[in-house]
Amino acid sequence: MLCGGPGIELDTRVEGGSGTDSLSPFPPADLPDRYEAGTPNTPGVAGLGAGVQCVLREGVEAIAARERSLSERLRRGLADIEGVTLHGPRPGADAAPVVSVAFTGLPSAEAAFILDRAFGIAVRAGLHCAPEAHRVAGTLETGLVRLSLGYHSTEDDVDAAIAACAEIAVKAAAHR
Repeated sequence: MLCGGPGIELDTRVEGGSGTDSLSPFPPADLPDRYEAGTPNTPGVAGLGAGVQCVLREGVEAIAARERSLSERLRRGLADIEGVTLHGPRPGADAAPVVSVAFTGLPSAEAAFILDRAFGIAVRAGLHCAPEAHRVAGTLETGLVRLSLGYHSTEDDVDAAIAACAEIAVKAAAHR
């Protein structure tokens, strides 16, 4: 519990997303939101332990090679789709297995909803807590769809994502 009163100005102990204003790079000024840095990520800590065990078992190089191969396949497939704009590293670049795209004429939240509901593909959409990066990229109004791959993703997963994105792009073009 935190108690305060007139004239008491407390510094934030921990800062993080409050969920009240995703466009702001600063914690909110309003109380009590200013002092709510979010819930500790207990499941994330447990997941980290399991992840460390997986890395020790499989090996860093094997994991990196698999993720590079999958992300290259995804980047190449998405780069060829009319109506899909690939943001970030292009095919052939050494990059993390995270791929961000925009669909012409379709907000990222709507594209993510369609990917989830119609295709069973989980993605993230929006500004990804990085409004300045989106301002520079010109995607501040629509955000981006972020596809993340991991060691346990498959070539079939990647191919399904490419096909789904192509279908969404075609349908979006038909409605423009």
